[in-house]
Amino acid sequence: MKVKRFITILFSAIVLTLPLLTGKADAQQESAFRGIILDEFRYDLGLVQPGEVIQKSFTIKHDFQPREDGSVRDITVYPEPRDIGQDGDTRTFIYDLPYETSLASWIELGQTSFYFDQQEEEGEVTFTIIVPQNAEPGSRAAGIYILNKDGDIAVEELTEDQVGAGLNGAPGVQIFLTVDGEINSDLKLDSLYTTDIKGDEKSLLWNPPVNIVAEFANNGNVYSVPRGRVIIHKDENFVESEITSFELNPDQLRVLPGNTRAFIFTWKPDSPIYSEAETVDGETSYSTKYDITKALDLKMGKYLVTVQFQTASDTGVTSQTVTMSTDFRLFPWQVILLLLALLLIGGFVTYRKVKSKK
Repeated sequence: MKVKRFITILFSAIVLTLPLLTGKADAQQESAFRGIILDEFRYDLGLVQPGEVIQKSFTIKHDFQPREDGSVRDITVYPEPRDIGQDGDTRTFIYDLPYETSLASWIELGQTSFYFDQQEEEGEVTFTIIVPQNAEPGSRAAGIYILNKDGDIAVEELTEDQVGAGLNGAPGVQIFLTVDGEINSDLKLDSLYTTDIKGDEKSLLWNPPVNIVAEFANNGNVYSVPRGRVIIHKDENFVESEITSFELNPDQLRVLPGNTRAFIFTWKPDSPIYSEAETVDGETSYSTKYDITKALDLKMGKYLVTVQFQTASDTGVTSQTVTMSTDFRLFPWQVILLLLALLLIGGFVTYRKVKSKK
């Protein structure tokens, strides 16, 4: 503790000169558009039986940006069911599922296109889900997406007329259900690691904040919901050395069968040196910041991360508690530079004193 206190006091005296050593990372661009507004975004239908028929509806509303002359933009949009899966913390679209497992192929639309020529004009999308008699047991996920005439929903190719509130940039409604039958619940914590503020995987970081990434893989046939805690601690005994903790899945998000999902937690403790992201006009830059009033809160050394979790599914199955741990190190290079400078100065002074006595 005396060594750490000595380092932090020295750091306080010199830290005002350190901002000259900071830099910025590459910029990132973000965009936002208006589009179709929906009054529903999700249907959780729970456990359903083979042969069951379910009818639902939702409302869509014209909210596209008017033309430059102020006139209302007239549009035609097309609802389309698509099966969805997960890839990390994002969703992808699956087109080749067999009929027995494809929720999208079970959905019949009451109307397949809507023409709007008035601002805030509305239309009702009705749909029927007909569960096949031979439907395989397990969970299914699909979306009914509101597309333009090209049916194109790739995020990198979106035009202004396609973007709205919804999934993967395209406006849409999520639908979840589980077909009754033989259920296999098998959720694993596939990997646990840390990243820096830019999302680059690292176990040695110079400054906080630290992102903790827990990636889960669902090898079963039903949705699984991980529940538990993420604990940051100093010693192997996390009960006695806990620094802080996070609820693993406060929003009760599901991991789809045969898919993975990442949960990310950001630890941003008080520190005299920290990294910060700043977005101006859609451009994000990263820099190092300093606060000498928190010099005694300097974070250095080895830290451990432990995840304890259980899993639950739509069928109510809950697993035993599973634990996984990893570690990371915080070692500000600014402090290393400071210590090296002090050692050089101390060595030079000692050398001069010894030499002057000869």
